[in-house]
Amino acid sequence: MRNRMERWALPLLALFAWGCSDAGGTVVASSTTEPPPKSDASISAVIPNKVFLGRMVDVTISGEGTKWTDTTKVSFGPNISVIDQTVASTSAIVATIEVGPEAEIGPRDVTVTDADGTWTYKGAFKLESPLDLQLTGTVAQGSIVITKAKQLDLSTPFDSTATGDGFFEPLVYTNMSAVGAEGINATIDNVDLFSADLVLLLDVNTPAGKGDLTLYSGPLGDSIPSPAPGAIDVTARMPEAVPENGAIKGNVDAPFGSLLYSFTPSGPGVYRIEATAASGDANPNVALLPKSGKFIDLLQFAASPTILATNADPFYLVYWDNSGDSNYLATIKASKIMTADVDPNDTCVAAQPAGALPATIKNLFMSSDKDVDWISFDVTAADIGKVVHVMTIAGDEQTDTVVEVFQSNCTGSLGGPSEDVGYHEDLTTTPLFAVGKHFVKVSNSMYGYTGKLYDLSIVLETP
Repeated sequence: MRNRMERWALPLLALFAWGCSDAGGTVVASSTTEPPPKSDASISAVIPNKVFLGRMVDVTISGEGTKWTDTTKVSFGPNISVIDQTVASTSAIVATIEVGPEAEIGPRDVTVTDADGTWTYKGAFKLESPLDLQLTGTVAQGSIVITKAKQLDLSTPFDSTATGDGFFEPLVYTNMSAVGAEGINATIDNVDLFSADLVLLLDVNTPAGKGDLTLYSGPLGDSIPSPAPGAIDVTARMPEAVPENGAIKGNVDAPFGSLLYSFTPSGPGVYRIEATAASGDANPNVALLPKSGKFIDLLQFAASPTILATNADPFYLVYWDNSGDSNYLATIKASKIMTADVDPNDTCVAAQPAGALPATIKNLFMSSDKDVDWISFDVTAADIGKVVHVMTIAGDEQTDTVVEVFQSNCTGSLGGPSEDVGYHEDLTTTPLFAVGKHFVKVSNSMYGYTGKLYDLSIVLETP
């Protein structure tokens, strides 16, 4: 909770202009251990009549016929702390309260106790969430949901401090964070003074029912929470099983809707998942999750992600189209891939032969971010003076490779490493000047490891 927060209170003269509330002036009986209040005394007003969760505010209580003193105590119920209290007069109290973000929303009573008795103003004010969430998509287990979060507390704008330019580097809102209930994850895409664009990621095992989300705004250690309790009503659903070397169809019936599937490989191997759509306007993609079903363990997000299975554990597939298109059939296909990768080929000494050139080797794969593939090819006397043209091709669109060509000693470079400006490489070497075995080394980009499969083309060309 932020220690330094804005406070406000109406002038005392304004209190009496409000007069008595119809229902709020009712006096309720005190407990048997306290003397009954005087019949001509009552609580006449509590201002403000609305307080947001997670806030520190000044609340003014006025009375009629009261004789409040410094010993008078005020209570606002569970999860509301009285930080400070000032008895301004015998009929006016100003209390600084801290409303916990976990406090229950709805009407709240105010109780005043002193030597003359106890007064309760029923429903004196209402606790409300400062955050309004507008959800677009399928709010269900194993889904991705577009969300607009509106800040209703106009005294507390969001902190839009960010790094990046939004073009070459993504914007990162350093003073904003989102925390959800179990299985509810959120990323922040954009922040304005009174709104934020979020993407909710609901794990496959997210508890069904109403879940909470809280946005925190402000520097670390001085942030203000804006809770939205129970604002995300998660529907339970079971994934449909995609057969190996088979396909399954589903209907995308709403913009940004999602479909949930599972795939269980028959055993170790490489498998390709392909998502297609019966609409030319759609942008089909699959979030590939391991058996945990958690987005924090996301393996890949692509139209055709690749699974490198080491056992028969299941995978979860969340189909999601970020174009907003709807009312079309989507198809998910799972296929086992026969790879051309001959392991071990991770050193120059164990290089895999490319065969006669020109050569295109299909379905090589990177088994991890540290994996390296070495491919050998032969240079004859007729090839002297030619250049080596090497390309990597999808495969996976997101397989991000770097290539380099070496002489027969495995250390002298003829070209590379490649520039690594995109996912796939196109490198031409300096002219060949010696016969014998030469080598292409393919490694993962420094920018991350997502895709696995790729094709490799090696051609000798006259410069």
